[in-house]
Amino acid sequence: MGGQARAMLQKAAKRGLKHFAKSAWLFPVVLLLAVCVLAALRVHGSSVGLFETATQGRAYHDPNLLFGHPRGIRSDEAWVATPLTVSQTMSGFHAVNPLFGLGQDMSVLYDAPYLEWSTLFKPQNWPFFVLPLQPAFAFKWWLLGAGLIAGCYFFLETLLPGRRLLNVVLSLSVFFSSMIQWWYVSATIVPLAWAFVACALLIRVTEAKTRGARLWLAAALAYAMACFALTFYPPFQIACGLAVAAVYAGYLWQRGGKPREWLANLRWPAVAGLVAVAVLGIFLATRLPVVRAIMGTSYPGHRVVQSGGFSINRILDGPFLAVLQSNRVAAHFDMNQSEASNFIMLWPALLVPSVYVMIVRRRERKRLPYLLIAVSVMLLVLAARMLLPLPAIVAKVLLLTSVPHQRLLLGMGLLGLVQIALLVRERPARWPWWLVIGTTAFAGLMFLAVGMRLHHYFPGLLPNYLFVVGPVVAVAAATWGLLSKRPVAGAAILLALGFATSAYVNPLYRGLAPITDSQLSRVLAQLPSAHDKSEWVLLGGGTFTNFLPAQGVPSYSTTYLYPQLDLWHRYDPTGTYDQAYNRYANMGFVINPDIPQFVSGSADSFVIRYDPCDPRFSDVKHVLAEAPTVSPCLAPITQVKEPAVTFYLYDVVAPQ
Repeated sequence: MGGQARAMLQKAAKRGLKHFAKSAWLFPVVLLLAVCVLAALRVHGSSVGLFETATQGRAYHDPNLLFGHPRGIRSDEAWVATPLTVSQTMSGFHAVNPLFGLGQDMSVLYDAPYLEWSTLFKPQNWPFFVLPLQPAFAFKWWLLGAGLIAGCYFFLETLLPGRRLLNVVLSLSVFFSSMIQWWYVSATIVPLAWAFVACALLIRVTEAKTRGARLWLAAALAYAMACFALTFYPPFQIACGLAVAAVYAGYLWQRGGKPREWLANLRWPAVAGLVAVAVLGIFLATRLPVVRAIMGTSYPGHRVVQSGGFSINRILDGPFLAVLQSNRVAAHFDMNQSEASNFIMLWPALLVPSVYVMIVRRRERKRLPYLLIAVSVMLLVLAARMLLPLPAIVAKVLLLTSVPHQRLLLGMGLLGLVQIALLVRERPARWPWWLVIGTTAFAGLMFLAVGMRLHHYFPGLLPNYLFVVGPVVAVAAATWGLLSKRPVAGAAILLALGFATSAYVNPLYRGLAPITDSQLSRVLAQLPSAHDKSEWVLLGGGTFTNFLPAQGVPSYSTTYLYPQLDLWHRYDPTGTYDQAYNRYANMGFVINPDIPQFVSGSADSFVIRYDPCDPRFSDVKHVLAEAPTVSPCLAPITQVKEPAVTFYLYDVVAPQ
């Protein structure tokens, strides 16, 4: 009986794989169904539980925390992006949210949902307009990841049609890279996802045989380019844009033809590009004051990044980053986990078989694999920009003068995946045994050297040699597999290693109760003064910087995505402290007569010295504090006692 059951299961599995191999759309449909199920359960990966940790204490057992734990390093998501999203639902999805200072445009940064024409190009936010807040939030969370996987899969299906299992595994390996998980926000995922889609559509519109096919593919390409452009985070956009340019240039070069044919091939992509540029131009023209404010800030402002100075270890440390999931171990590194995150970069080792393919094609007098050449050259150019003191003209031509080297890793990750796919496609009937062994040995020795250096310079990071040898063996096995006749096995090892580096990065959390249903939020909901449209301030800052706007309460102490100079000039009419507040910043109010009027403690924060009795602050009517505050101009309203913190609410009154 057991043998019959086993045979039936094997037969069913074979049928399933056969059906999967015939249906290119089955995998995206499965992804969408998974997103719908998780949204219905209100499960997501936000670190919003940090609010519970702050109010209930670290020992508190959060019933909504299903797996893992919220991470402080994800504070930009939990303390900024998520409260901004909740605040948008409270304010009616206005493009300019009146709850932040004098009103903050929410359409440029942090990808909060808003209702306006440009939302057509931000499909990740559409769920908020048809679903309640919590399932919509979960839907968007997983839609970002599913969109990245599906976009990568769509591109791989263009390069490797019919290799569906391999394409699925490679797409999942991108999603489970540590860089995607530690940077799980729209600014990272959206440009990468649309870059994959754009690569696929550029190739498909060029190969289309009929005018009708070219027309709808060009329309889809224009939409993808516009969505990419409106992400509005240039460092990641430039990194991905250079990768897309290399892929399409190499594809056209490999396609060949006369100059007239080249121009004909470029016609439809050029039209799509012009449409996307027009959309971006209209978007920027309708937000010129905000764009000028961002460009004129002290931070991030107009920064200039010098060529070189990046470490080769940082490019190749991807296999060893599983240890970053332990906060205790990660403290031994010289940067935080997000900045340390990376892809598993096999491309330096895979340059060896890439060159071999070129040599064989040359000897056989066949057309060279120009797409593979273009991808390899762009990888080397990006690496040279990061490692070598190149002339400034190179960075200017490639628009890299203001792109931090760490952000270029996103473009490298994209190109590295393309390189793997091309080697599978361009491989000869059989790789020479010496090439497979040599490339595998090269990959193993290269990563062994990196692991040993990490162990030497950061002994607490990789405490023993098992943390070095294990990833090296896995990478070598993946390299061997990718060059064998069964590349799925190599891709599966790559996926498993990536999963090991990222599976515990983000928690699984149910709902948004720490923001929408906490004791403090319930008190504010019943407080008349919280809804009379008069301004509040939070004394201090940190975790609760954006908590008040998330309750629908107007506040001056929030995260300012760009400086509101009209507001700060009320308290600094001469502009003496302009360098302190002219920045993207989390800000707070403090009652401390011994500090200057404005103080910037870090690149993305500042505080303002506040006196409730000062007539300059007459527009501030209410105060929320995390400690008792004494002032003749503060009248207590109520207290909210939590196990780890007590909140004190005050009205601002005339001095007695």
